[in-house]
Amino acid sequence: MLAGAASGICWTVAPASAGAATNSVPAGCTTSRTSDGKWIGVSCDVGRYYVYGSACNERACTSVGGPVVSAPATSWAYAGSGYFNGPIRAIFV
Repeated sequence: MLAGAASGICWTVAPASAGAATNSVPAGCTTSRTSDGKWIGVSCDVGRYYVYGSACNERACTSVGGPVVSAPATSWAYAGSGYFNGPIRAIFV
């Protein structure tokens, strides 16, 4: 469950576009991006991993990662005052 969901905030989560995930997420992993671009997630069949992506606002871009999770859990990252664009990556640890 996403942080904030308990407070009544609702997000629509859909699989990220195939173009955005090209060469960034291995087979056995799926990515998600909320419709507002504030959250990204990655879930894999095996391993320990976290989600990683680039979040931008009107001033700059920065790299943001989520917590390390074990399969099949989803690691979520929040963009703060910006939004995520570009590829979503699964980083294995």
